[in-house]
Amino acid sequence: MFNSRSDERLMQKVASRNEAAFKKLYYRYSDRWFNFFKSSMFGNSETANDLLQELCIRIVTKASSFDHTRNFRVWSFSIARNIVKNEIRKNSSYSKLQEKYKRLAPAQITEVPHDMTNIKSIINTLNQDDRELFYLRFGEELKLKEIAEIQAQPLGTVKSRMSRMMKKLADKLNSNGGRYEV
Repeated sequence: MFNSRSDERLMQKVASRNEAAFKKLYYRYSDRWFNFFKSSMFGNSETANDLLQELCIRIVTKASSFDHTRNFRVWSFSIARNIVKNEIRKNSSYSKLQEKYKRLAPAQITEVPHDMTNIKSIINTLNQDDRELFYLRFGEELKLKEIAEIQAQPLGTVKSRMSRMMKKLADKLNSNGGRYEV
């Protein structure tokens, strides 16, 4: 893991139009941002790449307004979350977007073991907010407090949503022959 303070220092340099500083941040976070977008967009890599480019543009253009006392990682995922929300709004309906990308999901998960395929397909059935919560907590290993900040929600709300989401996952896994408890 990178030193968070160095991320904030790099953002100060990005605000001064230092290209090398942005490249360092991009190198550190681009895979994480891409995976967040891909997870949010039902496994669609093409859309994830488009959203990643949009995020990079926003980071550079908003660099001068970045509060250097904030955590860069949390700030960048807050922007990424807003980009996802805008992408969903831009499409006529959430269900159309889900159907458009759902047909691509099986091709994305063929390399994982059978049990992981089952888990991944069950995760893909969660609504967008729950998938986002799952990814931020387990993919990014963010603390619930950081997730609350990204999602602009009280910590108690995030804890409740996490508990409900984990129960949904356990129920779905158990209905497929598993033995999972929350």
